[in-house]
Amino acid sequence: MKRMTKVKHCAICGCQLSIKKHVYGEDSLDGRSHESKHHYVAKRLLGRSETRRNKSPRKTIFEQCPLKLEGKYGWFCYECHEELLQNLVLTPTDVERFKELVKLAGFNESQKTDSKDKIGQRIMLLHSAIEKGIKALLVAERRRRVKERRSLSYENTSPPLLC
Repeated sequence: MKRMTKVKHCAICGCQLSIKKHVYGEDSLDGRSHESKHHYVAKRLLGRSETRRNKSPRKTIFEQCPLKLEGKYGWFCYECHEELLQNLVLTPTDVERFKELVKLAGFNESQKTDSKDKIGQRIMLLHSAIEKGIKALLVAERRRRVKERRSLSYENTSPPLLC
């Protein structure tokens, strides 16, 4: 008897995720849509990465997850996980602006110290910038869509007949 599996969809683009073996990352429909688990807060930030088994442990950046998302993850397609989330695109202007935010917030460093507090603060500042930017874009896009629908509904109504 064949077991039914629940169909998963990418948390970002919504595509149906593929579970076909040996195609992850291939330039094929199954490779590009292959399921990929992404932790919302990387284990290494919490000092819990398994990839450092034979190496000395790193200092933890966050003792506890500041977003209360430890162990939580989402399912993404290869493209959204590896090409969008893992390869953040920042222009030189973006970096300069973020550098200014870092300095204004007092999270800059002229010399590294034994503490990981400043990098933790910079991580949270970047998260805040992304969160606020997404919210602002979402509000603007929703307003634009409402305005667009209103103008279309006016165009589709016949003007009153003037006799």
